[in-house]
Amino acid sequence: MLLVSLSYFFRYSFPFSFVRVCLVLLLVVSLFFSTDNMLLFYLFFEASLFPTLLLIIKWGYQPERLQASLYFIMYTVCASLPLLFAIIYFFHASSSLYLVCFSPL
Repeated sequence: MLLVSLSYFFRYSFPFSFVRVCLVLLLVVSLFFSTDNMLLFYLFFEASLFPTLLLIIKWGYQPERLQASLYFIMYTVCASLPLLFAIIYFFHASSSLYLVCFSPL
């Protein structure tokens, strides 16, 4: 994404906040995939949604970005809350949040 946006860097006044948001998203996603704790997995997943929403709202295509951000928020509410409930269920079932402690059902 950053390599594609370099063409805009030289043609227009490129906002460096775009690069900052992309770097924050890169950091959070790398932490998201490197954790072995389910609660941190969920928190980093939720933390990755905020920079993605900023990218959609601020630098998305004009007519569809508000509708896309609305769908994105609806997805966050409808899909991440069941994930949180599943993590709570697994915590009560195995009394641990680490992935290596889960036994097959």
